[in-house]
Amino acid sequence: MEKQEKCQTKKNTKPLSSIKEQRLKAMRQKEETINTVLTTAKDNPKFVKLLIYTLNSLEGFVSPPNREIRINASIIIRLEGVGILHTISLKNISNDEIVLKAGDIIWKLISIYDTVDQELAKLFADKDGHKAVIEILVAKKEGESTVPYIRILNGLVQIPQLVQKLLDDGLADTVKKTDEIFPDDIEMINLNFDTLKKISNQKSGRDFIITKHLVESIIQNINKCTEKKNANAVLCGLAVLDNLCRNDAGKEAIKSAGGLECLSNVLDNFESDDYILKMCAKIYSKIATTDDMKKQLDLLRGYYESIKTKGPDSVKYGDVNKSLVLVSNFMLVDEIGKMLLEKDNFELMENLFKEITKIPLDGKDKDFINVYLLMNKYFMIIFYRLFEMKPDIYDKKSEFGKDKQSLIKEIQNSKGFI
Repeated sequence: MEKQEKCQTKKNTKPLSSIKEQRLKAMRQKEETINTVLTTAKDNPKFVKLLIYTLNSLEGFVSPPNREIRINASIIIRLEGVGILHTISLKNISNDEIVLKAGDIIWKLISIYDTVDQELAKLFADKDGHKAVIEILVAKKEGESTVPYIRILNGLVQIPQLVQKLLDDGLADTVKKTDEIFPDDIEMINLNFDTLKKISNQKSGRDFIITKHLVESIIQNINKCTEKKNANAVLCGLAVLDNLCRNDAGKEAIKSAGGLECLSNVLDNFESDDYILKMCAKIYSKIATTDDMKKQLDLLRGYYESIKTKGPDSVKYGDVNKSLVLVSNFMLVDEIGKMLLEKDNFELMENLFKEITKIPLDGKDKDFINVYLLMNKYFMIIFYRLFEMKPDIYDKKSEFGKDKQSLIKEIQNSKGFI
């Protein structure tokens, strides 16, 4: 029996050893083949036709239907393939076809079927691949060939452990560069937002965004996406702002960059989108204060006094509307909205509304009519939210309800809704 077992072991050992040897031999052959392709590319950086043929061959190793994409990608990275692609791109920086092809290959070195592979991404960063990508992107002046490089950096920041390394090696420059190259491309702006969202998940990333003065650009891009009615991009941008609100410096930076007005613009364009409404309310709750509400109420009080004493033509109604918009949005924050329940503030809104409804519209131009309608719209939003907080306004038997019947009639008869 023992002899049979020993015999069986000897029979099995030989095939196993042979399989390992075959695998090692196949791996060496694969490495030699890939190395030959890389060397050809390295030695002919300015021979365009040969270079494109070589790059196509290299891309074949990391593209379907090849079944060994992951192994091939790791071999290319280990054989300094990223450095070779980096050199080729810089030497042919004005040739979009080559730069684009190199970028597509680099993207496939860190992803499998367009999904970032964590191990490949880390190996790529260990070989300073991210530095190569940043240098190419910064060197490239313009063009669609920059897109894969922006995508690569976005892919790398999906790995939390790599974020700080990317920040240390110039990621901010690429964020700014993307804005310069694609100032009105919503898809690229959205990709940038996603990169910034991942960065701002970390404290060092939030500090980085603030100190590099990127908040103004974020606000501007949210406004652009709002104008284009792209809800997904707006939500992604708002997520960045929400992350920045985790510390006081971020809150102040957002307000200084026009964040309150930006949120108002977003709400004005997506008033029926519950996701955006909730996100804006969440950010308002972090950056808006009772002092902000008080400031707007003081402005509205001044407009009301001016209309009463100097006449309806004494104020700029565009400014009145701006204050009404902010007041209506501040009311999304319960503690701030309650300020309007105070007798003086409630009566201010009521009296100002009644004065504005008295303005004769005969002879007014289109611009004035538009502003007038907008003021009515925001008065309605304010009163709707007020009445939700104070439902006894509808009770004619209550003292408060009796007192406000004239306001309800005024609302029903408002010229803004004729």
